[in-house]
Amino acid sequence: MSKILKLSIAFLLCLLYTASVFAAQQLPADVVEKKKEGWYFTGLPLVNYTTDDGFGFGARVYFYDNGPKDGENFANEPYSIQLYGQFYMTLLGYHYDEINLDYYNMFGTNLRLKSALVLDMNKNANFYGVGAKTTSRGLTDNLGNSYDTMKDYEDAFLNGIHSKFDKYQYIKPNYFADVYGDITKEFTWVAGFRIAYWDLSSWDGKKFDGDIQDPTRLDLETPYGKDGALYNTLRMGIAWNTLDYEPDPRAGFNIDYSLETSQKWLGSESYYFRNTVGARYYYTPWKPLTFAIRLGYTSSQLDMPFYEMNWFAFPYARQQGLGGNRTLRGFPSNRFVAKTMTMGNLEVRYSFWEWTPGSERFEFKVVAFYDAGNAYDDPFHPIYKPRFGDYQHCGGGGLVIAWNQATLVHFYFGASKETTAISVDFMHAIQ
Repeated sequence: MSKILKLSIAFLLCLLYTASVFAAQQLPADVVEKKKEGWYFTGLPLVNYTTDDGFGFGARVYFYDNGPKDGENFANEPYSIQLYGQFYMTLLGYHYDEINLDYYNMFGTNLRLKSALVLDMNKNANFYGVGAKTTSRGLTDNLGNSYDTMKDYEDAFLNGIHSKFDKYQYIKPNYFADVYGDITKEFTWVAGFRIAYWDLSSWDGKKFDGDIQDPTRLDLETPYGKDGALYNTLRMGIAWNTLDYEPDPRAGFNIDYSLETSQKWLGSESYYFRNTVGARYYYTPWKPLTFAIRLGYTSSQLDMPFYEMNWFAFPYARQQGLGGNRTLRGFPSNRFVAKTMTMGNLEVRYSFWEWTPGSERFEFKVVAFYDAGNAYDDPFHPIYKPRFGDYQHCGGGGLVIAWNQATLVHFYFGASKETTAISVDFMHAIQ
């Protein structure tokens, strides 16, 4: 365990050193000029779509407090308080309800609180197996036959009694709270906890479209955590952050490290650790054009259940992967999952139009992206056994709309050698 911690910290220090030529940022002057004062809300119906979850509908309402223009932190923070509530469900059985709070300078303490209460349910969660084998082989059926594309796999195997072979069902109520504090203007510590209860079930023996389903991949591979349980975690981390505007940066970098642990004395069913290192960099050579780059590494040790393994636990935004609209945007969600995963993303954003009806402001950006990642069974394999030939790649593009600067909606289309994927959702993928 100490070797893994040393590796993560050494990697972080190397990134910190290479980024040391940059200086801390404040909000750009034009952002401050256009920033709203005091309380306001942005509410919109949710009409979303992803290839994994299908068409979805619901509503999300944001409440913001930016404080007065002459406030101490008006020019340094994207907002003082962001509070939103959401109801959302899809035609393919995904349901996600949430109350989320992001509170800068909490009660005048100079601490930031990010917290959420969530009900997460899915009748068609993906499970393609775990381990380095997920990137070193193609899509495989119950007899071990391999397929190069998702269409070939679906046509030859995913029908009738095998329609749900790569699916399982879960209900997950959960709550988290993370507190952030400044060490210096640029360095931030984070500490928090997460409570989650997983209720899992297989499609084995259940009817779908008139067919009783055969045992699924989950039943055949029986990964650790198959029966679900209570998993509570503590986390701590550090970040070096010079981003100019957190929801939609144009300049600066963020380099961070986090450690998560689940312990039986916390009420959890198992004992594990997760180390995650991430780096993001944004560069705007001239105002309409921004380049965004992200690198990520995560590794888990001991008895981590498979459904917790598929996370990059970045301090500011935990991202699910590999695959889906936050990591590899041309693959299904959780297509490649292992105890150790690496990821790289490159994005080009071009702002081509601003529209200001009344007191509202909308900014439209076209986006092009390239994503890559790999899965490993050992925390050191990305360095001394990288298997570059097994890296999975995808690319694509889309549109991002910023409403009053802080509310972002994206439209992505991604393509890979296996399949294509579409996403209509909130926020940038690189965040």
